[in-house]
Amino acid sequence: MKKNYLKTLLLATMFVVGAYTSLAQTTSTIYERTDVSAWSASDITSATTVGYWTPSSSSGTLWGTFIDPTNGLKSFSRGNTVNSVLTLNRAANTMVTIDAVWNTGSSTYPSSSNSTSFKYGDFTITNLTRYNGTSITINGQNIALANVLNNTDVNIHLVVNSVNGQISEATGTLTDNTVLFDMTKLGTNTTFATGSNYETITLGSYCSVSKNNTSTFLKSLKVQQTTQDVATANYTVNFATSDGTIVRTETRNGPVGNAIVPYSTDKNAFFDAVDNTIKYLYVSDDSNGKTIVDNSTSTTVVTITVRPAVKWAYTVTTSYNSVTLPYSVSGETWEDVPSVKISYPRFQAAGTNKNILVEKIPNTNDLVQTISVTSNNYTQDFAYSATGIEDLYLLSEAENLGTGIPTNATSFTSRVSNGLIIYASSGTLINLPTGSYKFTLGMIGGDGGTHTTYYTVSAGANSILSTSCNGNMLALATSKAFTVSEPTDITFTCSDPNSSRGIDLIYIEQLATTTVNINATSNLASFSSSQAATVPDDVTIYIATAADAINGISLTKLAGKVIPANTGVLLYSATTGDQTLIYTGTSTDDFSTNILKATNDGTYTSTGSEYALIKGEQNFAQVQSGIVIPSNKAYVTIPGAGAKLSINFDQATSITNLNAGVGYDSATSYNLSGQKVNASYKGIIIKNGKKYIAR
Repeated sequence: MKKNYLKTLLLATMFVVGAYTSLAQTTSTIYERTDVSAWSASDITSATTVGYWTPSSSSGTLWGTFIDPTNGLKSFSRGNTVNSVLTLNRAANTMVTIDAVWNTGSSTYPSSSNSTSFKYGDFTITNLTRYNGTSITINGQNIALANVLNNTDVNIHLVVNSVNGQISEATGTLTDNTVLFDMTKLGTNTTFATGSNYETITLGSYCSVSKNNTSTFLKSLKVQQTTQDVATANYTVNFATSDGTIVRTETRNGPVGNAIVPYSTDKNAFFDAVDNTIKYLYVSDDSNGKTIVDNSTSTTVVTITVRPAVKWAYTVTTSYNSVTLPYSVSGETWEDVPSVKISYPRFQAAGTNKNILVEKIPNTNDLVQTISVTSNNYTQDFAYSATGIEDLYLLSEAENLGTGIPTNATSFTSRVSNGLIIYASSGTLINLPTGSYKFTLGMIGGDGGTHTTYYTVSAGANSILSTSCNGNMLALATSKAFTVSEPTDITFTCSDPNSSRGIDLIYIEQLATTTVNINATSNLASFSSSQAATVPDDVTIYIATAADAINGISLTKLAGKVIPANTGVLLYSATTGDQTLIYTGTSTDDFSTNILKATNDGTYTSTGSEYALIKGEQNFAQVQSGIVIPSNKAYVTIPGAGAKLSINFDQATSITNLNAGVGYDSATSYNLSGQKVNASYKGIIIKNGKKYIAR
């Protein structure tokens, strides 16, 4: 009786002086919502109210924490992270028991990173929605579990000692009693890390795309605490430089007699508390062998030695064929953060006249490269490669162009050339002088492929490019060759103005041209070139597929507008006079049967077997032996054919003024396609170089 009285008195004295606490074991419920109907809007209040849920981020009704009348507490994220946090009004020195029914949730977008989670202290269970990858993390170590489907209920049971972090119970079961995890699957990871938070429970959801969402539910939750008969005391942790200057100090608490183990976060870098300009790095600590002592006799002090971190300067240069390009980036980074992400332009202009387009290919989809700064004044070069375009007129990031077009960083900055776009609205991009060009538009969708944005680019009143994109990465579209006869504005319009969709860059090729005169009488011209050439829309390309002294020269009309290099053709147009041909393009027509030959350089001397187009006529005439055929013309070779050959079109096309000559029998009649007909033929015929109607 006397001994019990003294013991009680001693314990009471210790409680009063604060040396340590000693309480009889009692169990109490500190939070309970064990059925859906128990949840109410009052569960969600401000972060300053203890014992209620609050989202870490929210915006109106787009995302945050909600009470769902069917499923309970709902965490809903849309292109962001939402951590709905419950702050526990928990006493010290307790065993914490948590029983929860957590629903794994789902996502509307199939990203491998979308996830939902339930977290207490150093324990987290995570489910990758749509990809069904489930795991738990304890003390920073991840343990893979059997995959759990979306929208599956998991019964979680945890018992944790908040004094020493020991997990005495940890199980997770599904509604069909399938065991997802238990203590035996935790291995050695049965203790929370020193310094873990026992004060909050977090319901988390994450979605990687702004136009989609991820959600999860907490259907029920019960939190109990059981007090323990444990003596605790304070100890001091000082963070000091090598000269003894204390830059940070903390008071911590733990069981008397326990060895002091620094928190894992004690080795993290931190900034000074004055103006956050000095960063300190961990060097060492003197905790080894120290224990927590009763504060009534003394206080244990642990010193963690730190040193000021230094900044390393870096420079990134760019080059093409070992020649330095204009774009470069300089900056600084802390020595303990050596990785730096550098945004770079997809294209640059190189060459003496800045007329060569060079590029740096994206890393997967990103126009960001990570460098590792290993020392002060570190340099690294980004090498660019040729695109094959060497007639560049203009290259510009879109943010450097336009009049009144908003500029902003997109949410997909890593996939944007040089990190900026202009909004997909409308405006004037540039004014082009007289000439022929090809225009390339670089654009970004910014919505994960769920929506299509349409663009129209115009030169004055004429549309030169209609294109679209629906992805959140740079897409390129190039116009056909076009010509402007006077200074002309290049403008664009967009079907869907939105800050996350826009124009990223443009580049323009200036194309070489040549002029061909379409004869006013024959509507024809002969042409060839050492380069591929594109004809205007109102010019038709013909090739010769057969030629002889009796039937003349048979022509075939082509559907395309591109003449391959070193290929002879005839050009027909109702619009006479000078026509501009642009040196560009790839033909899709079949020239394999063409017998017209090219005279590109004006050095070919006739042997007497060559026939060339007669100016002002739809006939070919023999070229005398020894005559040099002019450059950029076409001819056919027919040995011994005579002085003149008629042209036979493959359709009626202004065949006039056919003159009788070798290969043309005046007693023979021809139709408008140049084919021989007999006396029974009815219709328009050509006879003796004149047109008649045969009835």
